Amino acid sequence: MFKVLKSFNTRNRRISEGETVSETDDLAPHTIEGLAAGKFIEAPKSEKRK
Repeated sequence: MFKVLKSFNTRNRRISEGETVSETDDLAPHTIEGLAAGKFIEAPKSEKRK
C-alpha cells in the first residue's frame, strides 16, 4: 500500500490526500512509478538485500 501525498484524478474517481492505493488499484491513466516520481504517492520502499 502506498500513502497518497497529493490528490489526483483517475479515469474513474478522485483519490484524495491521506488515502492509500495499491498496485492492484485501477489508477489509469497513471502508473505507480509515475505517481511516485511526481510525489503524488510515497515512493515504493526498496527491498533490502543481504
